[in-house]
Amino acid sequence: MNIQLKNIKHSEFASHETECFQATIYIDGKKVGTVENDGQGGCDSVHPHAVAERINEWAKTLPPKVCNFIDPETNEACVMPQDCEIIINDLLNQYLTQRSLKRQCAKKVLFRKPSETYGEGEYNTIARPYTKEVKEYLVQKYGSTVEILNEQIA
Repeated sequence: MNIQLKNIKHSEFASHETECFQATIYIDGKKVGTVENDGQGGCDSVHPHAVAERINEWAKTLPPKVCNFIDPETNEACVMPQDCEIIINDLLNQYLTQRSLKRQCAKKVLFRKPSETYGEGEYNTIARPYTKEVKEYLVQKYGSTVEILNEQIA
């Protein structure tokens, strides 16, 4: 099953406990419903409800989701079964991350040196737009394996 969110409208100022957004849900390229959250901490509202049920059934076939926080009782990464809420949240977060990176790459160069280790979302920056000359400089300074995010963001 290929699930996509399109026509995403996100309101950062109204996002308090959860992300405030609206989106159209597509399954296998076909528009099937909508999803929204008012950003006040509640669950997502999927319309029609049958779409959420369909996604939940499919989610049961997926491996559990490894969370990015530690369970205090076991001192291990939290693992939970996937459901519609988690899948929609992951898709929204992918969209928001991609949008943020695209905006950053419009005004500066984001890159990673081959000799360093980086966490998720960590990059070195050059405060100028990406050009052929900037790429040549980075390759000359750090080698041909320097990772330039601007080349990957469409």
